Formats: sequence, structure tokens, C-alpha cells
Amino acid sequence: MALVDDILAWAGGLPAWQSDALRRLFRNGALSVQDQAEVLALLQEHHGGPAAAVAAIPLSMDDVSQAGGTATVRLIKLDRLENVNRFPAGRELSLVPEGLTVVFGENGAGKSGYARVLKNACRARVRQAVLPDAFVGERPRPIPSADVTFIIDGEKGHVTYTWRQGQTSLDELGNVMVYDSACGTDYLTREGACEYQPYGLPHLNRLATAQREMQATIEAERGHIRLNRTAFDALLGNHDVGRLIAKLGKDTDLVRLRELATMKPEDEPRIEELTRVLGTMNPEPEARAAELLANRLDTAVTAVKQAQRFVTDRALDEIKERHDKQRNTEAVLAVAQRRLHEDQPGAEGLLPGTGDAVWKALFEAAERFSTKSAYPGHVHPNLDDGAKCVLCQTPLADDAKARMVRFASYVAEDASKNAQEANAVMTQTMNAVGQANLSPVDQTTQDELKARDVALYDLVVETTSAWSDRRQWAQNAVATNDWSAERPVLPAGDPLDVRLTTKAKALRDQAKDLRAALDPQAKVKLEQELAALRSRVQLGKQLAEVEQFVEDSKAHNHLTACHGGLNPKTVSRQMTKLAGIYVTDALADGMNEELAKLGRRRSVEPELVGRTDVGKTMMALKVVDCDDPASQVLSEGEQRAMSLALFLAELRLQDHRSTVVFDDPSTSFDHHHRRCMALRLAELAKERPVVVFTHDAVFLAEMGGTVAQTGQPVLFQTVSWSEGQGPGFVTPGLTWETMDTAARLSQVRDLGAALKGVGDYLDEPAKERVKLAYTKLRGTIERAVREVFLNNTVQPFSDVVSVESFGAVVGFPQDQWEELTRIYDRCCEVTDAHDTNAAHQLPIPHPDELLKDINVFDGLLVAARRRGSAYRGERQKRNEARKKVFTANAEPRS
Repeated sequence: MALVDDILAWAGGLPAWQSDALRRLFRNGALSVQDQAEVLALLQEHHGGPAAAVAAIPLSMDDVSQAGGTATVRLIKLDRLENVNRFPAGRELSLVPEGLTVVFGENGAGKSGYARVLKNACRARVRQAVLPDAFVGERPRPIPSADVTFIIDGEKGHVTYTWRQGQTSLDELGNVMVYDSACGTDYLTREGACEYQPYGLPHLNRLATAQREMQATIEAERGHIRLNRTAFDALLGNHDVGRLIAKLGKDTDLVRLRELATMKPEDEPRIEELTRVLGTMNPEPEARAAELLANRLDTAVTAVKQAQRFVTDRALDEIKERHDKQRNTEAVLAVAQRRLHEDQPGAEGLLPGTGDAVWKALFEAAERFSTKSAYPGHVHPNLDDGAKCVLCQTPLADDAKARMVRFASYVAEDASKNAQEANAVMTQTMNAVGQANLSPVDQTTQDELKARDVALYDLVVETTSAWSDRRQWAQNAVATNDWSAERPVLPAGDPLDVRLTTKAKALRDQAKDLRAALDPQAKVKLEQELAALRSRVQLGKQLAEVEQFVEDSKAHNHLTACHGGLNPKTVSRQMTKLAGIYVTDALADGMNEELAKLGRRRSVEPELVGRTDVGKTMMALKVVDCDDPASQVLSEGEQRAMSLALFLAELRLQDHRSTVVFDDPSTSFDHHHRRCMALRLAELAKERPVVVFTHDAVFLAEMGGTVAQTGQPVLFQTVSWSEGQGPGFVTPGLTWETMDTAARLSQVRDLGAALKGVGDYLDEPAKERVKLAYTKLRGTIERAVREVFLNNTVQPFSDVVSVESFGAVVGFPQDQWEELTRIYDRCCEVTDAHDTNAAHQLPIPHPDELLKDINVFDGLLVAARRRGSAYRGERQKRNEARKKVFTANAEPRS
């Protein structure tokens, strides 16, 4: 298919991480949490990060369905199955290279085993790994394999390919298309939406969505890196340190910064001299000091706001509410524990502490060991005969089993879960309160405040002390369960952050006033020298912070590059380009025609729609005269029909006529859609080989009726369990319950023919075989009454009554009906299904009588079919005559 070939060609130019992500999407349909983590690791490696733990695997043809060129591939056989589910070695399934193959099997019979092999070998869109026998503990587990035999382009000679799980599949088999419920879901661009795209485009859409999700992950990680340049404002200026700090970032020369931070012996005296000289006539130092303190106060305000939220009255009230909830849940748990110890039969003798948190953790650990190791797949506790206690590993007596049931019930009770949740919330709360920094104003800032504003300094000390007292009060109340002690009060007036903000503004105003009297022309050179020396001293104090800022800048820049690499615009542009080529009116028209064949509502119409949010074009379904989206109006079955229609529309645009496989296509369909689909698949089988796997007996009946009416050649096969050998046993034809009249009569005739030559006197085995034949003949007559004599006027599993078909029923001769009744009565007399008293027991008919009855019944069938054929011929002549009259009376167009 050209679309997937174009996607493969485009993916060849993608970075390794992106091609790997697209491969995972084609393989699995979505990116799991682990997939996203591994793709992100590959992305970070691509942008210079550490090596990822996994290697990138680019998208290839083996990952993509329908990527096999234009060759027509017709499947013939699937055989030599090894290590496939619980199949015995050597299972096989025949397929016809022309026409229709229908494989019927009940749930668990093994039908899905064959289907899964084909899905993997033929690169189905969504593949489920084929597993070996899950009940065999062999390690390493054997690898499933099978031989796939097929014809390429009708050439003479068969090609046999040995498929093995996990190995690259043959390219040509990619042309065999598979439809199942997962394939139908794959057409939906968004879950629950009625928007459809041809195979391949949804994967690009999912790639764009996954890249946005991974972008959010990168953004969150990048958000944890705080690049606060204001912490280094004191180092800025017209000097070497200032110029380096102004450009501080990932490319900063740390060697040069360390050189500047190292002071020489003569530098300190020079600073003192310059300070003395300039201090007598220059107000700038004082103004600068005021501004620096204001900056420190700004930093302190942020920390104060963070700290005080843990000790407000509302915060303390919340702690008390959570503590009360914890105590209440513990009280309820205590009642449950008391009931465990006292209120239940056999509770006496339980060890102290049974039911508490330590005991519960022990019980839950035992449960994990039981379900994962000792008794996998079995709920805990295992009370089967012979089951052992997973701790002492001795068999459980009856009283021990009862006690284990009580223990499991106790652990599962709401009281235990609620207490555990309340304890977890309380622990988290008190940890946060205990770890809160309630001394947010650093000592340097406090010392400067003490020198400039003693009152504000005292307020800082008083407030932080009150915070510590309030925290201690809350911790004591929680520890003692006693909240009666008086809560410490906070200082009156505005909160500390408001006071500090006000002081910072006053300091900046002071600096502004000081500079108003400064002569900007004086002492410039000395000031610059002093500023350069002081900046180096300050750099020495903040060197560790500066170096950390540079490292954080490198990490931030790396994440920014990864974030940009995840931008989905490139994917969206490719989607738009490919959609413009492949989502065409021809595809929409094909889907519309397929919808009509599948029995869609007249009010539902497909239309091409462009979505500007992601720049893609798709087919959407519109309900005529309805403003609500189709996804909210249509049923799941109707939406499934839409996806099947698009699948069939894609088939029509292919350049080859390879086999197409349908695995349980009737899922979610009602009888109306089943009938339409059966007709469509029979029609499709005239163009290419069609394989249908189904467990749906109703749909099977529809398929049988359809091929009988159309004369379509079909190979029916049944998958079942064979006695003592397991699943996957394939027999030609259908089960008795699903056979039509002709198949049943053929089987009865074989039973009768096998009785020839038994002699005049029947032994008991021969009598039983005659009874069996008459029993099956009775069932054949009952099936024939509906299918042949009543001409399928009324069908099971359907509310449809065919009035036209009834025309062939009228005129059934009385003598033929009496003959049919005679044979049916004899069947009823012979079969063991009726209990007849000894006085009325009739002798078992001789096999010759059985064969005669079979032949008479066959003649009745032939006569009934002739009447039906004659009736249909007359009806066709009548319909053609009506068309001629209509054509003759039609007015010519102007």
C-alpha cells in the first residue's frame, strides 16, 4: 500500500529515538509508560545526554502491515504448528486460494490460535504475541512456530515460509490484510470519536500526541530547575566579574571565575584605603548597601510566605481535623480488631497484636507470596484440599481455613483501609510541618536589619519564635492526643512578609535620595577599582552558588533542546501532506458505498473534514439534521460498521488481490448488520480469497444462507477439542448444529451406506447405529422444513419474514407431505429421544428400509427445490415485464 510505503520512506529520515517511537506505535498501538520513559532516554542521548539503557530500533517493514509491495499473495495452508498455545505439535489448517474459507469454533476450541499465528506472520495492525502452553513450566519457554504456504501472483508452485515468534516476517506476507476488533479500533483517531483515517495516519497522530505528552514530562522536569539570576545582582557591574556574571549560563568559563574569586595579599589593604577615601565624600556605598538589603529582603519575603503557611490558624485547624479523622478511623479499626479477637467463633487463642499494622503488613506480604509464587493465579488464601499455609508451609486444617477466611475479610474491611489512608495522610502532613523551614531570614540579613532597624529585627525574632512554638504545640497535641493547651499567638499587626516588603521599598527610596546629591563626574576611576575588588570578594563568597547555576544552566539547556525536539510540527506537516494524498474523495466514496452495503442508516453520511488544531484531514461521520456528534448518537456496533467500511474501502484501492482475513468480524453487530456483512464478504470472495474465523453461530448461519443463495464456493471447517489431544483439531465441514440440509443429508446417507451388508438380523451395535441414523434423519427433516419446504420464509435468530419466499411454499402436494410425515414419524418412533412403553415398541427398521427412506426424502427435497426454482423464474419474468412497462411509460427528459 503506497501510504505505509511513504511513511516508511519518511521514517528513514527521522532521528533514531523518533523512528523507535513510531515502531512501538505500529507494534502495540500506543506507548506505555515504560515505552515513553525509554523513548525519552533515547531522546536525551540524542541531544548529548547519558547513554540510554536500551538501543533504538528504527521502524522497518516487519513492523508495518500492508508494506509488501504490489504482489498478490494467496494463502493455502497453515501447518506444522509447534508450541502454539496448548496445541499438540503438527496441527494444520487448510485455506482455499480462491473463494471463501469459513472457520468455525466455539470459545476456547483453538480458533484464536490459528488467527494469532496469521496476525503475526502477516503483520496485522495490532498483534498479540503467540504463547506456548501456559501450563508448562519449561524455562526458557519454547518459541512458537508454524509453516505458512502461499502462492505469489498466481505463479505455479507453492512457497512455504517458516514463521517463528520474534523473528522478522516475510515481506510478501505483509500484503495479507487482517481485520479484527482491534483493527476496527485502530481506525478511530480519538477514543469514542467517529473520525476515521486509513491505516498509518492514526499512528502518526498518536506519535504527535505522545510527543506532546513527553514534552509535558520534559517541561515538568525543566520546571524543577530554578535559575534565579537575581541572587547574583550584587556581582553585576562594569568590571571583569560583572561582565562574566551578566552572561552567566551554560557556556560560562568557570576557570576564569575561580581565578577572579582568588584574592591576592595586597587586595584587602587596597579595599580599606579606597573605602576610607571615597566614604568621606561619596554617598553611593550607603545607597548601594540600602539597595542590597532591599534585594535580600525580597528574597526573604518569598521564603517567609512559604514558611508561614504551615503555622497559620487555618493550617493548624486543618492538622487538628486530619488528626481527628485519624483517631476516628483508628477507633473504628479497634472495634473491628475486637470483633476479630472476641466476637467470632474460634477467636480465642489469637496472638497479641493480631489485627494491628505490623500483623496486617505480614498478612499482605504472605498474600503477595501466595498469589505470585506459591499459588499463582489463585486468590489468597488458597483453601483447596492439600493447600498449605504459605508461612509455616503445613496443610491447613478446617479451623485454620476458617481463621484465614476471617483474616482476609478483616484485611479487606473498610475500617482497615480507612485507618491506613488516614494514617498515611497524617504522616505526610506532620512530615511536611516538621520539615518546614521556620527560620527563613538568613543571619546576614538579620544582622543588617539589627544595624538599621532594631524594631523590625525584633519582629523577625518574635515571629519566627512564635512559629516554632506553634509547630511544637501542634506536634505535642498530635503526640498526646490532647488539643486543650492554649494555642501560641502570633505577633499583632501585619504579617511578617508585609512588614519586610514595606521595609524593602523604604530602603530603595533612601538609596534614591542619597544618589540625588552625588556628582557623577567625580572619583569614577577609584569607584570602578573599588567595585571590581569588592565584586571579587563577593564572588569568592558565592562561588559555589555560581558554579551550581552554571551546571543547572547546562541541564536546563539540554532539556530545552529535548523539549524542542519533541515539537510535533514535523509530524503534523507529514500527516497533512499524506492526508492530502490518501484521504481523498475516492476513499470517501468507497467508504460510502461500503456503508450502504453494510446496511448503514440513511441519515449517516461520511464527509471529508480538515482539523486545524493538528493540521490533519480525515473522514468524519455526520448524522443528517443532528447537531450532536455521531459518536454520541451511533451505537458501538454502528461505529464498528463504519471502521469495517473504511477497511473495505482501502481494499478497493489496493494494487493486488491478496488474501484478506477476518477474525470474528461480527463483534458488536446485530442481526441486520450480520446479514449485510455476510453478503459483503461473499461478494468480496469473488474478487480475492477471504478467510473468516468466527465463533458466532448466528453469523455462521447467515454465511451459510448467503453462499447457498449465491452459489458461492466455500470451504467450511470446524475447530474443536479432540479427545485426549487438546484444542485446535480441524475437521472439514461444520458441526451438526451448524450444517445445512444438504450437508446433514449427506452425513445421514453415509451412516446408512456404512450399514449395508449387516444381514437380516441386527445385533445391538447395529440397532444403535440405525437409531442414530434415524435420529439424524429426523433432525435433517426438521432443518429441511425451514430451509427447503418453507423456502427460508422464516429464519432463526431473525425477526425477518420473507413474504416473497413464501410464494414457493404454496402448492405443496398432499401425497408428498404425507410421505414426508410418514418418514418423520418413523424417525420419532426409532429415536431414543422418545420414551415408548413396551407394548408399543416397534422393531428397529432394517438398514435397507433406512436407505429407502433416505432416498424418498431426497426425492421430496428435489421436488421442493424444483418448485422453488420455478417460482423464482416466474417471479423474475414478472419483474422484468413490470420494468418494461415502466420504461415505456416514462416521459422523455427535456
